[in-house]
Amino acid sequence: MFFGWAPHPMNVNIDMVYLGDSQDALGPDEGRATVWTVTAPDYAERCPNAHRLLANLNFSAEDESRMMQPLLDHKDALESARQWLKDHPEDKARWLEGVTTFDGKPAADNLKLTAN
Repeated sequence: MFFGWAPHPMNVNIDMVYLGDSQDALGPDEGRATVWTVTAPDYAERCPNAHRLLANLNFSAEDESRMMQPLLDHKDALESARQWLKDHPEDKARWLEGVTTFDGKPAADNLKLTAN
């Protein structure tokens, strides 16, 4: 038995079971939390495209655990992000839905996933 938490790569690397009924020792709902992106009050008005991207960026604790693994393996963060987008086109499409390039083209169709 050991103390574990999510998100963390151990959740996808180790076949384990979380014990329940912590009696809120970790906080309500076994310590579950929501992370919010906070911007200036007028950010959405000033930067609607970037605001849309930030609003679209949602992912599960399991996905976040998987995203962490390459970084813990000391792999390059930018290349790891590119690889995630290549391997998960549904995430790329969801995150970039309604986001455009500076010249108004769909960002998802114009995202370069290779180094320049």
